[in-house]
Amino acid sequence: MGIEKANMRKQALRMRRFTFFQKHQKPFAWPQARWLHVAS
Repeated sequence: MGIEKANMRKQALRMRRFTFFQKHQKPFAWPQARWLHVAS
């Protein structure tokens, strides 16, 4: 359970970072999204 919680926290941080990229670096948003989709 502790590991699951850590993974959820990691996932949340990743999503937050991703939304930050989308907001502040528009040109890089799409490749980032594609890479994240492939990685997950």
